[in-house]
Amino acid sequence: MKATSFVIALLLAAACSVASAQPRRPNVGMSPADILRVANVSDAQISPNGQWVVYTVSTVEGNETVSTLWLAHVATNLTGVPTNTPPPTAQRRPTMNWPDEGATSASKLVSGWNASNPRWSPDSSKLAFLGELNGQRGIWVMNLESREPRERAPRFVVEVQTTNFFITYAGESLAWAPDSKRIAYISASEEMTAALEDEIPAPHDDPRVVNRIQYKSRTSFSDKRRTHVWITAID
Repeated sequence: MKATSFVIALLLAAACSVASAQPRRPNVGMSPADILRVANVSDAQISPNGQWVVYTVSTVEGNETVSTLWLAHVATNLTGVPTNTPPPTAQRRPTMNWPDEGATSASKLVSGWNASNPRWSPDSSKLAFLGELNGQRGIWVMNLESREPRERAPRFVVEVQTTNFFITYAGESLAWAPDSKRIAYISASEEMTAALEDEIPAPHDDPRVVNRIQYKSRTSFSDKRRTHVWITAID
């Protein structure tokens, strides 16, 4: 319950800090453009050792919504909030070589790209997230245990493919294995059947043969991809 209350307070503080950074203007009421200036703070994830919180901040830039990841220290960002102690288990180690614990404000983890769905490894040393940079879209992993900037930089692990099928999947898009060495994730692949392998593609196939009940997405015919659960080693 204390952890939940802290996360709510942290999200409110983050939203206030983003709002305070915006230039003030005369009190003329709210305009439609003001809605696009609101930053959405969501998906807060507490590290298993109880020392850190990573969360997503979404803003509108031009015609796109950009998501970034921010990291905040539990013990120093809010006055009066005690330092959470990790549960007495052998797998959850105490605070290690983390970023500066004396910081009084949250810091952005990645810049210049879209990043979302941050998830902590069970040993609290690594952070996996979905991101896209230079055309590479998939799962990236950061080693926050190291103080070396090169070793802490996000490392691309595996590509994740999507589908325009209307109903894709429900639940988490990625999850760590208990040993912190593997990740299970959701990705799509093209369904290869004997009929499809023998099919000769035509530039403008008319009529179109449909073998799926839900054959259209919102804007086009659904592709021939289906989602599956995959497992990859982070190394």
